[in-house]
Formats: sequence, structure tokens, C-alpha cells
Amino acid sequence: NCEELEGALLGGEIDIALTSSPDLDERIRMTPLFREAFYISFAPGHRFGRMNAVPMRELEGENYVKRLHCEFPSNLARLGIPKPYDAVNVRYVGEREDWIQSLVRAGLGCAVMPENLPLLPGLEMRPLVDPEVFRQISLATVAGRPHNPPVAAAVAAAQNYRWPGGNAG
Repeated sequence: NCEELEGALLGGEIDIALTSSPDLDERIRMTPLFREAFYISFAPGHRFGRMNAVPMRELEGENYVKRLHCEFPSNLARLGIPKPYDAVNVRYVGEREDWIQSLVRAGLGCAVMPENLPLLPGLEMRPLVDPEVFRQISLATVAGRPHNPPVAAAVAAAQNYRWPGGNAG
């Protein structure tokens, strides 16, 4: 959670973090690395498989497997859509990615997942559109805190890495 991440960074427990949280303490420097869209995942044979992209309105009434720590709701709220789960039939809730993906693969519901999340074999995904929902992945460090050599190397490596979709910074 954001408060734990802020506390760990500001308290010196950690020196660097990769995060998608847009609202951290002002003392934390955020260096954008890449932007990642959210996709809908589903089992083979689902009606979404016949679409190139899935408009958000198509989720209405669908059985849904909710990822407990998913950032999708907060990114939807940023677009002015405060309650994304009102339109779906939440059937299962879990925090383990392998369990969530296994339930989706078994056809027990669909789930929203980040574009670059590694998938179990047999799952299908399509981009969500109308609106497109994304998260910004950033490197977080404490502003003004000097980097020791390993941290400096990690920051440089993150900034120079060829992230999926190109660097955002």
C-alpha cells in the first residue's frame, strides 16, 4: 500500500521502488518509466475472443474474478468512473495471481489485468477501450537523498532499460 511504501522510502528502509502509485508524498521523486494499459483476460471460447478490443460497457453483467490488490479501480477513478465493479457479477476475489488466472482459465469469469502481466498458458486477453485505462509505472526515490553506488546503478539501469511500449520519461 502507498503509506507503507512512503514510510519505507522516507524512513530509509528501502532506497528505491518501482510503483504505479500516482499520489505519493511530495518528498518522493517519481521518474516515469512506462505506461501500461489494462486488458480483460478470459478463457478460450469467450465472446470477447471475437473482438479486437473490448469496450468497457461490454463488461456489464459478466461474471468477474476480482484481483484483490488490483490498481484498475483507482485508475478508473482518475477518469471519473468511481465504481467499476457495479456493472459486473463478482464471483470470486483473490490476491494470488496464479489462482485468479486459473479461475479465469477455467471459465469462471473474466478479470482485468495489466498488459504485461505474465499469463498462464491458455488465457486470452484483449485491450479495454472506451475508455482506455492505463497505469504509469515509475521509479520512486527520496528527493535530495544521495544515491550510494548500487542505488545509482539501479536508477541508471531503470532509466536506460527499454521498457515495454517505450520509456515514458
